[in-house]
Amino acid sequence: KAVLAAHHRIPFYVAIPLSTIDWHLRSGGEIPIEERAADEVLGAWGCVRASASRRRRGSGAGGEPAYVRIANPTSDARNPGFDVTPARLVTGIITPAGIFRPRELWRNRGPLGGPE
Repeated sequence: KAVLAAHHRIPFYVAIPLSTIDWHLRSGGEIPIEERAADEVLGAWGCVRASASRRRRGSGAGGEPAYVRIANPTSDARNPGFDVTPARLVTGIITPAGIFRPRELWRNRGPLGGPE
């Protein structure tokens, strides 16, 4: 989204809770990113319909909940829990204490709960 916003000269803002700022990191590149399970993006949960012969016997049309792989059986995937938007693409960071440009966060760390 940030890349498209920059391409079209649309301001891009990020809203964050103060608890997500790690004052000990020098850049977003140092943020550890959680790797989530690949099956979250390789398939989906849903109701699998019963066969036509079972439905006629009164099993209903709802089906049974099941995980259905939608990706190629030999495909694998990375599934990061989030990504880090480069500061150069961010117009402002919206916090409960106000809106700051990325480079203004450290200067305003006092009101933002950072170290003195």
